[in-house]
Amino acid sequence: MTEKRKKMPRPMAISDLLDSAFHGKPAERRLQEGKIWLVWDTAVGRQIAAKARPVSFRDGVLTVAVVSAPWMQQLTFLKKGMIEKINERLCHEMVRDIYLKAGMPPPLSPLT
Repeated sequence: MTEKRKKMPRPMAISDLLDSAFHGKPAERRLQEGKIWLVWDTAVGRQIAAKARPVSFRDGVLTVAVVSAPWMQQLTFLKKGMIEKINERLCHEMVRDIYLKAGMPPPLSPLT
């Protein structure tokens, strides 16, 4: 018996599945916004990520908690480049501005 075996298709990644399930729906925008947190560390680099973390996103403005005033001042000068790198990783012009606020950034997740 020479029956050809059909290969099983690879399962879809959960992110791809969610993207297709919510395409064209209001939740789609929220899923896209959530990707900011996923790309943050690689977009801004480990050194900045250790001192500054995103805390919210609204109407194109990403709010970032920064550990100290000197770091806030430094990041003020780096904002434009950070925005470009984040949007590049997102493959979409989502972040228009970054608002820096003083505060202890949330801890890094164990996955990073």
